[in-house]
Amino acid sequence: MEVGTDNSGELCSPPCLTLNVGQNEMKNTLRKLQDDLANAGCRLRQISHAPEGKPVFVGFENWAGYVAAVSIMGFPIGCGMAIYLKEHGKSPFPGVYIAVASWAVCLLALVIKNKLIKTGWIVVEAKCIDREIREVAAKGGTTWAVRLLCEFTRDGLTTRCTPTVHWSTFTTESAARAFLGTRIDPGGGCTLRINPRNPREANLVARQIK
Repeated sequence: MEVGTDNSGELCSPPCLTLNVGQNEMKNTLRKLQDDLANAGCRLRQISHAPEGKPVFVGFENWAGYVAAVSIMGFPIGCGMAIYLKEHGKSPFPGVYIAVASWAVCLLALVIKNKLIKTGWIVVEAKCIDREIREVAAKGGTTWAVRLLCEFTRDGLTTRCTPTVHWSTFTTESAARAFLGTRIDPGGGCTLRINPRNPREANLVARQIK
């Protein structure tokens, strides 16, 4: 790769190199913003399963993600059509049908997407070594959010992760503690479903070894 000089005789980088540096800086900035938002007000920091310095993208992991994204656009279109038809003295049913159908297809596609993502995931025994239950301001009141720090060993490699909790928010602190009591033993034992290709990507699941 050649490096040229500007009018002052100083070295200047090729445009492609400058573009790559700019893209990397943008990715780092976006990832930092995502981490800051995820950890705002938290004692336990989230352990992201995404590579360091790369943003976390959710929604297009497979074909079902694209179907969900496209179908959801039909919801506002259908609502707008229904309003338009009603204002012009016609039946709004076609617009309502499009909106409802689009919403239903989106939900179904999201379910399929998550099923496809977790195909091949495995169940491992882990230990919850720390937990945080915090109060979070919400519309119309407050909710209680849960974050766990878990550790497990697989193939001789010990991994720490902050698994996704299926019900991540609860209406009361006691409800959050009660739920965790059904998933985590008094000694911290718990069961995770992990992505074997990326073990930091994990979900807390029902206890399978008593």
